[in-house]
Amino acid sequence: MDVTFVSVIVPVKNGERDLPRLLASLARLAYPRERFEIIVCDNGSTDRTVEEARRMACQVLEAPELTVAGVRNAGARVARGDVLAFVDADCTVSPCWLDAAVSQLKRTRVVAAGCYPGVPEAATWVQRLWNLKERVKPVVHEAAWLPSMNLVVDRAAFDAAGGFDAELSTCEDVDLCYRLRDAGGGVIWDERIGVTHHGEPATLAILFKKERWHGSSNLHGYLRHALRKEEVPSLVLPVVVLGSWTIPAALLLSGPLFPLLAGPFLAIPPSIALAGAVRTAARARRPGAVPGLSAVYLVYLAARAVALTDEWRAWSRRRR
Repeated sequence: MDVTFVSVIVPVKNGERDLPRLLASLARLAYPRERFEIIVCDNGSTDRTVEEARRMACQVLEAPELTVAGVRNAGARVARGDVLAFVDADCTVSPCWLDAAVSQLKRTRVVAAGCYPGVPEAATWVQRLWNLKERVKPVVHEAAWLPSMNLVVDRAAFDAAGGFDAELSTCEDVDLCYRLRDAGGGVIWDERIGVTHHGEPATLAILFKKERWHGSSNLHGYLRHALRKEEVPSLVLPVVVLGSWTIPAALLLSGPLFPLLAGPFLAIPPSIALAGAVRTAARARRPGAVPGLSAVYLVYLAARAVALTDEWRAWSRRRR
């Protein structure tokens, strides 16, 4: 039986510690080794990433000074596969990763498959609770979008869509999946396409920093593909949090102290509501689930609110 040839594309920068772990997991795949290639796309590493990749007999493509979307596109341009499997260097894959993904792509209309990765057994409470929000839907379902750290795409559909938008610093996966769906393709979330992400934020401080960066292309993305209904919460809730600080701050300039002190508390209700919804949907019975999730969501919403102000300031500077 003919087995689909797959190109595994790994974007990486300064990943000498992570990359060998990923490559070792790829070596354990149940998929026939002669039916997939590994392309390590280096984004200007200054450590021994390239040497590690070559030591493990991978094809290495050097693509410095590009966005991660541009790095992935560079890998796709040299890929020989009928299927493109994108996975990040700080992940590891399960033995059935490619088998599960390719079997989904053989279904009628399906052009992309994947899921949000899980976390390692030694994950921190922040990592476990942050990941919990991705485990509230059926194991297999049609999704609005899939994360590019674990995204397997039909090559013809990827090329027809124009690949990732290389001008986006983040949210390039959302943008690509929307275009694939607009062209009539099916985007399937399947948790059997198993990946573990070892780089999830371990603390609330790291979560804030990462989500501020993740939100840095939100407005740009909305302008690219127009706001979708799936994106409304991710825009409205950070605006609510932003307002909970700016409005009281403005009142403070002409009035008493209490409005500024009340500001943070106005951001708490949506965080608790989100935490309760996730806890119920995920059937998480741990006593600390709601307080912990509330803290995680409060940090997430605050980070996205700051990201909106970052983008607005950058946009204003460009207009001058």
